[in-house]
Amino acid sequence: MERFNINNLGAAFVGAIATLPQAVAYGLISVSPLGSEWFAYGITASIFSAIIFGILSGILSSNQFLVSGPRAITALILAVGVQSGLDRGFSPEQALILSFSGVVIAGSMQFLAGSLKLGRMASYLPVPVLAGFVSASALLVILSSLPSALGLSVASLQGIFEQGNQINQWALLVSSITVISILFFENRIRLFPSALLGLLIGSLVYYGGVYYSELEAANTVGIFEPQQAFSQFGILFHSGDLDLLRQGFDITLVTGSSIALLAAFDTVLSSISLDVKTQQNSDANRDLKSHGMINILTGLLGLLPGSGTLSRSNAIIAAGATKRSANIGVGLLLFLLLTLLYPVVSSLPLWVAAGMLIAISIQAIDKITLLRIWQIIMRKIPYRQVVAGDVIVTLVVVCSALILGLNAAVGIGLIIAILLFALSAGRNPVRRILPGARLSSKIQRTVQQSQYLEKKGGKISVLELQGSLFFGSCVSLIDTTKSLLSKDTRYLILDLRRLSLIDRTGATALISINQLCQKKNAQLLLSCVETERRLRTAKSSRVIKEVDSDRRKTKLSPRWIWLTMEANRVFSEIGKQWVYDDTYTALAVCEDLLLAEADLVRHEQIETIVMESTLTKDLSRDDMKSLSKYVNMRRFRAGEYIFREKDLADEAFFLVKGRVDVLINIPGSSRQRRITTLLPGSLFGEMGILDHAPRSASILVAENALCFSINHHAIEKLKEDLAEVAFILMRNMNYLFSERLRIASSVIAELEQ
Repeated sequence: MERFNINNLGAAFVGAIATLPQAVAYGLISVSPLGSEWFAYGITASIFSAIIFGILSGILSSNQFLVSGPRAITALILAVGVQSGLDRGFSPEQALILSFSGVVIAGSMQFLAGSLKLGRMASYLPVPVLAGFVSASALLVILSSLPSALGLSVASLQGIFEQGNQINQWALLVSSITVISILFFENRIRLFPSALLGLLIGSLVYYGGVYYSELEAANTVGIFEPQQAFSQFGILFHSGDLDLLRQGFDITLVTGSSIALLAAFDTVLSSISLDVKTQQNSDANRDLKSHGMINILTGLLGLLPGSGTLSRSNAIIAAGATKRSANIGVGLLLFLLLTLLYPVVSSLPLWVAAGMLIAISIQAIDKITLLRIWQIIMRKIPYRQVVAGDVIVTLVVVCSALILGLNAAVGIGLIIAILLFALSAGRNPVRRILPGARLSSKIQRTVQQSQYLEKKGGKISVLELQGSLFFGSCVSLIDTTKSLLSKDTRYLILDLRRLSLIDRTGATALISINQLCQKKNAQLLLSCVETERRLRTAKSSRVIKEVDSDRRKTKLSPRWIWLTMEANRVFSEIGKQWVYDDTYTALAVCEDLLLAEADLVRHEQIETIVMESTLTKDLSRDDMKSLSKYVNMRRFRAGEYIFREKDLADEAFFLVKGRVDVLINIPGSSRQRRITTLLPGSLFGEMGILDHAPRSASILVAENALCFSINHHAIEKLKEDLAEVAFILMRNMNYLFSERLRIASSVIAELEQ
C-alpha cells in the first residue's frame, strides 16, 4: 500500500473534516421519520458508513481521488422508505429492516450493472433531470427541517402554518445564525468546511445563551458513543424475519431501485468530472461494482448507502492529494475524529443541526436553474426558449417530488430521460475526424512552411459534428476527444457546420472538452458558429428585421445553437477569440501557431519576397529594374475590396505585404465563401490581363496590404520594349495560374465530401 507523505496526510485530514458535518446531517435525514430518539443511531450509521466507504472505495475504486460516502439524496430515499414502513403499520425497527434491505438490493443492482458493462449508461441522464433530483431532495430536506429550526413540535408544513404564533424566537435565532454562518463562509476558507464552522458558531451562540442568559435549552442529539454503536448495527443479521420482508417487499424494492439508480448516477458522474480535473481515465464499471459490494455490506450492517461525492473529492485535491493513500486516509482519520469528538456530537443542539441541514440543502439546490428562472422572469435573457425547455424539465421533476414523493419523482425523471433519449437518439455526433495534414487552410504558404505543416499537421485535429448534441450523444464525443488528446493532438477544432441542435447537456459537454484540452496543454477551437444576427431587448419582444437583396423586409430566424451556447456560458468558458465563422480560418490560426513554435513565421523584406517569387524566376536584377518602370505601387486598408466579382478586369496584382482573401459569391444569397487567403509573394488578378473577362472572384483585404500592379496596357508596352522579359513574366504567370487550378481542384474535392 502507498505510504503517506505530509501532503497526503494533510489532504486526508481536510477530507475527514469536510465529511464529518455532512455525515452528521445525512444521518439526521435518514431517521427523521422516527423522531429525535433515533438521531444518535442515524448519525452513527452515517459516520460509520463514511468510514467504511472511505477505506474500501479508496482501495477498490479506479479513480484514486474519488471520496465516497453517504449522500443527501440517498439518505432521503432511505427516510422515505422508513416513512412508508411506518405508514404501513410496521414498527420503527421493522421499517429500518425493510429500508436497509433496500440498500442491499441497491448494492446488488449496482454490482450487476457494473458486471454487465453498463457503467457509461449512467452518463446518459440529462443534466436538467439530474438537477431536478438534487434540487427536489434539497427542498424536501429544508421542509422537513423547518419545524425543528422554528422550535415547533409539528412534523409538516401545514403544522407550521397552524402553529405559526408558537414559533420559538430563540430557536429561530440559533438556527438562522447557523444557516447564515455556513452560507457566508462557503468558498471563503479553502481548507476548512463552512458546515463545520457554522456548527461551531451556532453551538457557541446556543450554549452562550443557555449558560449566560438562562435562555431555553433545546434537545440535543443524545447519547452517541462508538462503543455502543456496534450493538445497534447488524439489524438484518439479528432479524431473520422473512415474513416481514415478504410483507414489505414493495417498499424494499422501490427503495432499493431508487437508491441504486441515483447512487450509480452520482458515482459515475462524479468520477467523470474528476477525470477531467485530474487527467485520469477511470473505469465506470469497476467503480459501480466496488460501490455495489460496499452498499451490500452497509445494508447488511444497517448503515447508510453511499456513492461518489464530488465536493469531498475536490476538497482533498485542493488540499494537495497526490496518491490513493489520501483517499483511504479520509476514512481512517474520520474514525479517529469520531472517537475523539463523539461527546461534542452528542451535545449538538437540534436547532443547530436543523440550521446545518437547511444550509447544506440551500447549497445543493441547482444554481443554474435558479438563475435561468430569474432571467426568464426578468426578461434578462434573449430568446428565453433556449433555456425554457431545460427549466421546465427540472421543475417537473421537482414538483413531482414535492407532490408525489421522491420515489415517484425518480420514476417520472426516468420516463422523461427515456423520452428525451428517444428524441435525441440518432447518428454518432462525430461525422468524421480529419488531421490537419489532410486539410488545406486555403493559405498559400512557402515551400518550407508547407513541408513542415505536412510533417507536423497531425497535431491539429478537426472533428466534424453532425445531428443533435444531446445527453445521449455527449459521451461518445467526450470519449473521442480523450482519445485524440491522448495521442498527439495539440489543437482541436470542433466543426459545428452540420450540427442541427444542442441542449444544456451538450453545452456542458463542450465546456468539459475545453477543460480536458486545458489539462493536456491543448487548445480547443469552435468553427462554423453562426453568430445571432439580432437579439430581443431585455424588456421587449420586438423583433428586429433586416432588408434582403430584393428590398423586402424578412423576419430573421434565430440561430439556436449560438443562443444555447451563449446562454450556457460556452463562449465565455472557451473564449470568444477561439470561435470562428469557418473551419479554414480556425485551421489557419492553428497552422500559424505551429509555425510560430518552429520559428517558421518569417517577416521578410519586400526585395527578398519579390526576388524569391515564382513570378520573377529567371529574371535578373537588371531585368527587375527595367520591369519596375511598368508597374505601380498600391496600398489598401483592411476591409477594403481591391476588386469585386463581375468587375471589369485589366490589372494584375503582386502582394508584397499583408493578407488578402479570395471570395466567391454564393448563388441565391448575399453571402460569400472564402476560397483561399493569399500571403506576401502571391499573384492575383492575372486572368484579367490574359482573357479580359469579368472578375471571377472578389479580393478582400484581410490585413493592410501593399501590392505591385500592372495593367493590360503596360503589358502590351512591355512586349514591345522588352519582349524577352515579357515572355518570361507571362510564362511565370502561367505557372502560378496552373498552381491556382490545383488549389481549386482541392477545394472542389473538399466541397464534395
